[in-house]
Amino acid sequence: MKRQGRTAAACVAVGVSLLCVVAAASPPAVPKGPVQLNVNVTWGTGDHDCEAPRAGSVICIQGKATITGLGDFQYARDGVPANATTADGCDEFSTQGTIFIAGGTATFDGTPATTCGGTDVPDAHYDYTIKGGTGILAGATGSGDIVADHGVDKWHGTLDAAGLHPKHSSSSSGLLVVLSVVVAVVVVGGGALVLVRRKRQAAPSPG
Repeated sequence: MKRQGRTAAACVAVGVSLLCVVAAASPPAVPKGPVQLNVNVTWGTGDHDCEAPRAGSVICIQGKATITGLGDFQYARDGVPANATTADGCDEFSTQGTIFIAGGTATFDGTPATTCGGTDVPDAHYDYTIKGGTGILAGATGSGDIVADHGVDKWHGTLDAAGLHPKHSSSSSGLLVVLSVVVAVVVVGGGALVLVRRKRQAAPSPG
């Protein structure tokens, strides 16, 4: 019985080890669909300067935040007066800037929105569009609005790129299937071996 117990324990141990290998080989979770840029970012928290701010720019705003499905999200943007006001009385500005994440960058443009975008007369309100990028943000797209509200940029919109949705090779999927089958064979086979030995020991001796 002790030998059977050791055999069963060994089978379980091997099965658990293989399950750990399967878990380690499983593809990491990736965002499904566009990343939601719904975040408030305090001015002056970013690590990057504005890249080639446009003529007439009156400010360079840098920001940094952590976004689910994206990680560290940083950007730097300028601000150019449009010499006009919205229907509800806010000054209009345009903006242009660069988004920085691990592994890529993307550019965005912001045109003056038609409303203030808030109830406390914010500094500016932009409708932004993301157009292309580098690295994992190559071909990036996205849109939404930014309310520049007294030292805080309030982003509401999306960012998407093929590089944010990596495809895992078929070989990786095949490996997971093989490992799963091996786990099943080891566990079932070990259990069957123990059962056969028990039956042999329980059988009456001849004579």
